[in-house]
Amino acid sequence: MNPVDLPLPVVRPSAAEVDTESLEQDLRARVDGEVRFDAGTRAAYSTDGSNYRQVPIGVVIPRTVEAAEEAVAVCRKHDVPLLSRGGGTSLAGECCNTAVVLDWSKYCNRLLSVDAENRRCVVEPGIVLDDLNRQLAEYGLQYGPRPATHPNCTIGGMIGNNSCGSTAQAYGKVVDNLHRLQVLTYDGTRMWVGRTDTGELERLMSGEGRQAQLYRGWWPCGTGTPISCANASPTSPAGCPATTWTRSCPSTASTWPAC
Repeated sequence: MNPVDLPLPVVRPSAAEVDTESLEQDLRARVDGEVRFDAGTRAAYSTDGSNYRQVPIGVVIPRTVEAAEEAVAVCRKHDVPLLSRGGGTSLAGECCNTAVVLDWSKYCNRLLSVDAENRRCVVEPGIVLDDLNRQLAEYGLQYGPRPATHPNCTIGGMIGNNSCGSTAQAYGKVVDNLHRLQVLTYDGTRMWVGRTDTGELERLMSGEGRQAQLYRGWWPCGTGTPISCANASPTSPAGCPATTWTRSCPSTASTWPAC
């Protein structure tokens, strides 16, 4: 297997070095949503379903995907880390960090459309699994993966965790029930990713701009020739670490096969 060159990690400033007052002011000025930097909110968001505790810099609850995009831009301007959060049910501390927490669950939680014939639906990342399945029931559909936290976990969080649950033997994991995602990277790039055939991949890589640059980086051989990789999955090109994809926060409506 050919080695893959990965970029060096970017070390962000610690919370003590962040100008939180200026950061909060900019977020309030630019983001359509709730911006909370008070001690009580930060304490509430400092933990999830695990024993870990990391007090965040602040919390942003966007009302729209575009508002979340503005929040990312502000965080990038101030060079502070950002953590995407759903229902906070994680058992391994994935929802905790010394960062600006972006909570999708309050407003960005809608089922946007259902294609019953093709068994697909479009959702926002903050929708809770049980809420989604209640709405899909009228179409005779359900979203297959069902972790134990199904009354509270969000679809966005399930993506980040590649959740499965007791129904996995019948329906597979999230990665087996995901058609495509629209992701927003920290540098502000917003794009769709998903299963891509060789011709489409070559077209994307031959283009210009940040999206083409990212695809060329994810596919190291640059020719569309598959490379064996233990981490390859339907949502990551062969030869690319799965974390390259799963750590990208789902930023907007995503399309799911509904079982």
